[in-house]
This record gives sequence, structure tokens and C-alpha cells, in this order.
Amino acid sequence: MTSTAVDPSGTPIPTSSVLIAASKHIVVRCRAENMAFIKCKRKDQNPEKCLDKGREVTHCKIALQSALLHRTPKLSAAFQNCSPEIYFKTALSGQQLFNPPELSQTDP
Repeated sequence: MTSTAVDPSGTPIPTSSVLIAASKHIVVRCRAENMAFIKCKRKDQNPEKCLDKGREVTHCKIALQSALLHRTPKLSAAFQNCSPEIYFKTALSGQQLFNPPELSQTDP
């Protein structure tokens, strides 16, 4: 099944399998943004107070997703097109698609 959903700018909206596969990169590359968001939420539970921090997290994730899709297009497409009923363990084994040697050596 191919994911054809895109956001208003035309960027593909990632499926859960893509997010799981890219999770290690998201954790590392978007750590500062995620931590700022978490600290904001701990300080103030009002959702409106942390919208800017949430946008920063989203922007970081989208930038990383775009870099991964452009640097590993065939691998990204293969994993993105897997079944939506994918099991978590199977999705985790697909992480190798987003962990080629060229991604470990340089930042996107």
C-alpha cells in the first residue's frame, strides 16, 4: 500500500512504519527541540503556552524526514510502502533501511 497523503506544502505525511524506522534519527537529531517542548509542558500544562516549541519539534522532524527521503529514496519508498498492518517487531527490523553507512557518518 502506497502512502499518498501529503501536507499543504507537498511533503509526504509519514506513516507509523516510517516514523518507527526513523525514530533513532529523530531522537538524536531533534533532541534539543524535544527537550525544550517537554520542559515547557512540565512548566505549564496550558497547551497554548507550548505551541511554538511543538512547531519547532515538527519542523525538525519534517526536515529530517525530507533529508532521509532525498538521501535514501529507494530504501525510503520500499519501507514506506509496507503494509499498514505491520507488526512493531517487523517495523523495527526495517530500521536498517534508514541506517545506511552514509547516514551514520554525516548529518542530513
